[in-house]
Amino acid sequence: MKFQLFTNEHFFIIGLTIFLSLFFVWVGRKYDKSREILRWFFGILLLTNMVVYQTYRYQTGLWEVRHDLPLELCNLANILAALALLLKRRSMAEIAWCWVMTGTLNGLITPDFMGVFPEVPYVSFFIGHAGLIIATSFLVFGMKLYPEKGSWLRVVLASQIYFAVAFSVNKIIGSNYGYLMHKPDGGSAMDFFGPYPYYLITLECLGALLFFLVLLPFRKKKMRAKNLNLQ
Repeated sequence: MKFQLFTNEHFFIIGLTIFLSLFFVWVGRKYDKSREILRWFFGILLLTNMVVYQTYRYQTGLWEVRHDLPLELCNLANILAALALLLKRRSMAEIAWCWVMTGTLNGLITPDFMGVFPEVPYVSFFIGHAGLIIATSFLVFGMKLYPEKGSWLRVVLASQIYFAVAFSVNKIIGSNYGYLMHKPDGGSAMDFFGPYPYYLITLECLGALLFFLVLLPFRKKKMRAKNLNLQ
């Protein structure tokens, strides 16, 4: 059964995601020991969730190379966030932050999947989206791995590498990772971006703009800190 948008269940999940994001950031900033436990918990949870889902798809005979390679942006954001948590890598954290707060957040607001609780697709989807948002918020704010100067350019370059790899794989095996070959069949905001391949240009420009916006608070934070140091 397809998950229904903007029901009480959907609003509950969104509200819980916001609450838990704020709660775990508070815990991470206040308690050093809890911060270490949480970074391992979230990192292992994200990686385990991906393995469990892949195993489920394989064991049920649903796994297909055209659909199940970890080449969706949310898949890579899960991997990057998990590695950033486990290895304490700021460079990975800033990329994960931008991809999660632009792509994964949209996926949580407009989820597109089949399944009901407690089926594996349902649980896996929300761990990989709501859980990823919570983990990434903790990663950046709870662990204080804030994006640094030049982060926008690094994220844009990383996104171009993803674009090139996903587009190449799509061409070779006939897949549609990242919706780079055609728009979602069920309709989406991409319908307003023009026909193929022109909507890809819109995606590129919009992505760069959104990355700038989600990084803007950190730039302002650094400017305020610099001004205080000069006083």
